[in-house]
Amino acid sequence: GEPPRAGALTPEALAELGASADLVVNSTSLGMWPHTETSPWPKEVPFPGGAFLYDLVYNPRRTRLMAQAEAAGARAVDGLRMLVHQGAEALSMWTGVAAPVEVMYRACKRALEGG
Repeated sequence: GEPPRAGALTPEALAELGASADLVVNSTSLGMWPHTETSPWPKEVPFPGGAFLYDLVYNPRRTRLMAQAEAAGARAVDGLRMLVHQGAEALSMWTGVAAPVEVMYRACKRALEGG
């Protein structure tokens, strides 16, 4: 296959390359609260239905981009686990103690769900 490529894309280039994408990663804050109606994926460009979307946004748990991906038949995951694992790794580095990742995940999830 082709070698991996990365970089900013115009809508035209995105339409051309997106059709064959296996993985789409959103590492921007577009779609994060309070700007939940924004998406880095242009409306006029079809999302690749066979791709996997990793949206690093974690608030809201389901972003407009994730909805676009799922509507096209793609699988989508939010960024909450990455946030938790980054925090857990930092805590472990500072304290020398293994962080309780699942406890931290459940607490973050509960907080984001308003509980």
